Amino acid sequence: MNNQNYRNCLSLFVKKIKELKNPSFVKPEEWKLCHDLQNGVSVVASITDESDRKLLHKIGQQYGLIPLCPNEVVDLDFSKDGEINFAVVETIFGRLKIEPKKVNK
Repeated sequence: MNNQNYRNCLSLFVKKIKELKNPSFVKPEEWKLCHDLQNGVSVVASITDESDRKLLHKIGQQYGLIPLCPNEVVDLDFSKDGEINFAVVETIFGRLKIEPKKVNK
């Protein structure tokens, strides 16, 4: 997916977040795509409620995006044999699994 498509996904994602009117989701109009992670979204403020952070992750995944609050990073989960299991977002609440976006054929 090219950067233009991610911008479109970001626009739809922000629209959905605004519709929720959740006070944990601060200034979504200022959220932007990360420079170092093609589908990453830089969220301007930390989310201090675990269920709200999980909700943000779930909604972001629906748009093929990875929302990242300040001080959060994308990492890999490895098996005991050193095989990559999946990617995760490291949050203050633990790891959130990144699911591959399903491609419609």
